[in-house]
Amino acid sequence: MDLLVNPEVPNPTPVPPPIPVVDGTAPPTRKFPYQIILIVLFLILSVSGGVWLGRKYENKKAAEKPAVVSDVTPSPVVVRLKSEVAYLTGTAWKLVGEQKVALKEGDILEAADVVETDAETKLVINFDDGSVVRLDESTKLSLSSVTPALISLLNQQGKVYARVQKDPEHKFTVQAKNVVVEATGTIFAVENLDQVKVKVFESSVNVKVEGELLSAINEQEEWDDQDKKAQEMDEQENKQDKFLAWNKTEDEKLKPTPTPTTVPSPKPTTKASAKISLSANATAEGVDLSWNLNGIEAPNGVKVIKGPEANPVFPGNDGIYLGDTNIKSYRWAAKDGKTWHFRVCSYVDGKCANYSNDVSVQTVLKEGNSTTSSVNSINLSVQKQDNKAKLTWTVDGNSALGFKIAWSHDENPTYPPKKKEDLWNYQSNPGTREFTTDGLSGTYHFRVCEYLGGSCGKYSNDVSLSF
Repeated sequence: MDLLVNPEVPNPTPVPPPIPVVDGTAPPTRKFPYQIILIVLFLILSVSGGVWLGRKYENKKAAEKPAVVSDVTPSPVVVRLKSEVAYLTGTAWKLVGEQKVALKEGDILEAADVVETDAETKLVINFDDGSVVRLDESTKLSLSSVTPALISLLNQQGKVYARVQKDPEHKFTVQAKNVVVEATGTIFAVENLDQVKVKVFESSVNVKVEGELLSAINEQEEWDDQDKKAQEMDEQENKQDKFLAWNKTEDEKLKPTPTPTTVPSPKPTTKASAKISLSANATAEGVDLSWNLNGIEAPNGVKVIKGPEANPVFPGNDGIYLGDTNIKSYRWAAKDGKTWHFRVCSYVDGKCANYSNDVSVQTVLKEGNSTTSSVNSINLSVQKQDNKAKLTWTVDGNSALGFKIAWSHDENPTYPPKKKEDLWNYQSNPGTREFTTDGLSGTYHFRVCEYLGGSCGKYSNDVSLSF
């Protein structure tokens, strides 16, 4: 049965049931939970306190850190060495993965780059430190390391000719197969074809095989990995070698001349007020040079030049290439007590364009770089181990520049050596007390001496052994 609904009367709004009355009293009032308020306040205070303590701890740690105080004298900029393709005839490539990128003059090379030359190609690479490397045709060379302390090259194939900047604190190595040639300022060539050949045209180099020092090769000597002995260079063979003949011609061009060979009296092409202003200061660490370019642009960088005579030029003297135009200072690590002349030039197309004024500086002799002996005696003993000789010694005194080890078939070997076949090794660490050499045959005499820079001071006793 349907419910009857009166349309004129609205449906009543639902009303919640009344709270029952207990014992005739009014309904109880609902109390607010104060416990919750206390808990919330406790949490807020805990978080705030933790943040406050954390900031206070950080401020305390920051206060404990030593303040960074800038040096009053601005430190010279540390230069990351690069190299430049200075000359190219023929076709050469930079290997990037499986691809070959054609090289051109002016291209910049860095550590880990691999360079390859085609047939009838010659390539010259200038390094920032002033060293120069020339590549023959069909040569493959890796730039393993290019830093101020070490330039290390890997001759994978072909012929390489190196002119190394003279700097006893700068190591320069060329590796071919398992042979490593080490120099600190010399001219030499390394050939990696059917066999490894090393030829020295100036000063000397050390040859290491599998990490062991095998021989010292002196000027006008050559060495190969078959005989493994230094012998007099074959001049007739060198004349027939087109690559070596070309290098000899190029070296002749680099010899210092009284005036630049290209323009005897270069006139400034800029305004009369345009110039490069150079100043220098000798310190215990070297010569600090700084300059300003006034009205002269050097988009390709500058060359810092050092020479024994006034107004040094480049090519012709030692030079350091700085490709970053923002660099306005350089420290030349000269600590020999000699007087040197310095100039800076804007570097354009592989040549110096505008020169600065000439600055003459007498360098500070490095502590220990003295010709005065400070060693009273050196006592040497040598032990035979198959074809090896292990040398150990004691020293009464201090040899600040380290030691020279000399060995020869003759008694009382010296440094510099008396004969071309005499051998030597340099240990620059003053704390060194032992040295091992191998590949010995026959009777050898050994001595250790206090090194005074270019010559020996106090010598040890002579010890001889037969192998």
